[in-house]
Amino acid sequence: MGQHHARVYDQMPATQLVGVADANAEAGRRVAQLHHTVAYTDYRRLLAEAHSEVVTVAVPTEFHCQVAL
Repeated sequence: MGQHHARVYDQMPATQLVGVADANAEAGRRVAQLHHTVAYTDYRRLLAEAHSEVVTVAVPTEFHCQVAL
């Protein structure tokens, strides 16, 4: 699901996609390359290093609360 969110953000003229995080390094690199951004394997590092005003939590439902908090 996250790859679709990245695509939509990348297509929005007033939005800059500053990074994607995926525990699967290869999947993250693939999405990041497609959308000309940086891939992270740990979302906490993305949050610490990339300035962002909006964050999408696109993880399996059981992890939404843990990641969002």
